[in-house]
Amino acid sequence: KETKDTVRACVNLVDLAGSERQAKTNAAGTRLKEGAMINKSLSNLAAVINKLAAVGNRSSSNDFVPFRNSKLTHLLQESLSGNSKTVMVAAISPAESNLDETLSTLRFAQTCKRITTRAARNHDSTKSIVESLKAEIEQLRAAAEASGGKQDPGTARRLEENEALRRKLEEEQQTLRDWEEKRSQALEDMGLSVQEITSALGIDPNTPQLINISDDPSLSGNL
Repeated sequence: KETKDTVRACVNLVDLAGSERQAKTNAAGTRLKEGAMINKSLSNLAAVINKLAAVGNRSSSNDFVPFRNSKLTHLLQESLSGNSKTVMVAAISPAESNLDETLSTLRFAQTCKRITTRAARNHDSTKSIVESLKAEIEQLRAAAEASGGKQDPGTARRLEENEALRRKLEEEQQTLRDWEEKRSQALEDMGLSVQEITSALGIDPNTPQLINISDDPSLSGNL
């Protein structure tokens, strides 16, 4: 059966709110509570950033980073310290009235530059797993034939488990192929097939793309 390798990737786009200073916003009531929650999340993010910058390239079980102190840092854990490439854009203001915020933002950005992430390809290949299982099954069968058809309980159990795992993997491969065909057909019905998009934009078919699928026909296919 035809199989193919899969390379997985995930894109996270995060728009961080700016710090809220009550003296400038004159917020009250619900707006004031929202501002306090924003500041709390940003403080937790700053604590995580500072810890990651201090840890640097060290890897020690004592280097605890408080990612779970807030939902924001928990969601950003993989982007900040895992298998990722991360770009952070710091927005500052030239106005003198925003001098304190500008300096604080620049210091924060400088700290972020000291963080190291290591990106690697998420490469899944079920084909190699299935082939290795088939080879092991053939070895077990050959060993059984060499012993006159008699199998010890351990060999028989391994043979049965490998056969079951091989069938399961092949079924999963077929399910993935079926879903891929349904997805491609759905995009083609909406006029968003890979061939149509790459032809219209003049880009290589292997170039990663972001597609907006919306109920509004005027927005569908646009970013």
